[in-house]
Amino acid sequence: MSDDPEELNRQHALRHHERLDRIEADNDKAAIDAGAIAVRTLVLVNGGAVVAMLAFLANVINEGSGDQYDGVLSSLTLFALGVFFAVGTAIGAYMTNLSAALRVAWTRRTWDYPYEKKTKQSKIWHRFSALFHYLSIGAGFTSLVLFLAGVLSLKQAMHALF
Repeated sequence: MSDDPEELNRQHALRHHERLDRIEADNDKAAIDAGAIAVRTLVLVNGGAVVAMLAFLANVINEGSGDQYDGVLSSLTLFALGVFFAVGTAIGAYMTNLSAALRVAWTRRTWDYPYEKKTKQSKIWHRFSALFHYLSIGAGFTSLVLFLAGVLSLKQAMHALF
């Protein structure tokens, strides 16, 4: 171990850089894994509802007139929109992760405390990362709300039919 202040500072900087890299990698992996599970769940729930509704609708329409099934078609539309927003959530999650990676890539490592310097590009990518993050959350909640609205719409349509 050296007593040279510059060498000590350099060692502190290296440890800090390594710690930042580990934290960033761990958080990125956790966020990506959790996001992927949430998106798959949204697509599965809404997509499954669409498939079930199509099968049900085909069966019911064979037994009567199509005019009385507007409520069922409204439910189907809500479930399909839920799938659309779930896919939007997936695209937003990808763009969030890409933007976050580019933010880190454009951050300059330094040897002086705080051992990193934000660049113009890293600040821009940080803003894009935040924007896509919030858009993804909004799209995910919208998908969930559309699913619930589809369920309630279907319930109402079923009461009208039977």
